Amino acid sequence: VRALPWFGSDRMQTVKAVAFALLDRFDRFRGSVTGDDGSQQVASELGDLLEVPVVDTTDPETGWPPRPIESPMAKPLENEGKWRLLENDPFVRTNPGAPAPFATTFIRVDRDRQFDQIWVTIWDPRQVELHTMSGTVEPKSATGETGPGLVPRRPEVMGRLLAGLNGGFQAEHGEYGMMADGVLYLPPKPFAATIALLDDGSNGFGTWPREDVVPANIVSFRQNMTPLVMDGTVNPYQRNWWGGVPEGWTEESRTTRSAICMTEEKFVAYFYGASTDDVNLAEAMQRARCTYGIHLDMNAGHTGLEF
Repeated sequence: VRALPWFGSDRMQTVKAVAFALLDRFDRFRGSVTGDDGSQQVASELGDLLEVPVVDTTDPETGWPPRPIESPMAKPLENEGKWRLLENDPFVRTNPGAPAPFATTFIRVDRDRQFDQIWVTIWDPRQVELHTMSGTVEPKSATGETGPGLVPRRPEVMGRLLAGLNGGFQAEHGEYGMMADGVLYLPPKPFAATIALLDDGSNGFGTWPREDVVPANIVSFRQNMTPLVMDGTVNPYQRNWWGGVPEGWTEESRTTRSAICMTEEKFVAYFYGASTDDVNLAEAMQRARCTYGIHLDMNAGHTGLEF
């Protein structure tokens, strides 16, 4: 609908903002009446993972898994903020003699909406590389070029594939930079929050400088807006728009949002909230000890991580 000339992006933003605001009002009313603390939702989301014991200790040599995330709630739910290793999941590959590279937990940070959770999946970058791939439609370059939209079907790649997650906004919503396997689709944007794959296999997180030249050691990168968290500070560039509302609205819409960060322990964490805003997403990142956090995409159908 947004692509229709007679409707356009501005009207769509208004419709979304009003709809999300009404839905949030209903959810808050329902929560106040029922006293919903989110425990039933957590049990439903975790499913069989409820039977997986949480890990209360951290290996002193590897630092994995990290210490739990401290809940801000007066009455934390059972195992809230504590990690479950995904070591018996049939979709999660493991290295011989090494622990499972993924762990997951949840945390609630919104005191007015205790029924809402933000889910966190964390991985050890000493075992997991994060690569970038452009989509078949977005982001679109100035010449109209788009990517193949597929994980390379090479055996050495497919044999080590763990998971996939989505990235940032469409090109029309900021023209944030994108390069995949050495192919530049959109040039880097100064001050944009960036995650890059370096030629030594490691990932770099940081804010792009004023120069638009891509260093030779960067193989791929993706950008989206300015950092949500940097050196422990929320919204260091004082951005007033995080998507989902028309220009001039004072509050961001509460909708499905995702984010990614590098923690102080040098692990990489992915965040997913089914009904959250930038403020609560940032607090969850702070509590997970993120040193640099990037807002990814938003709205159901555009967010997710799948093993």
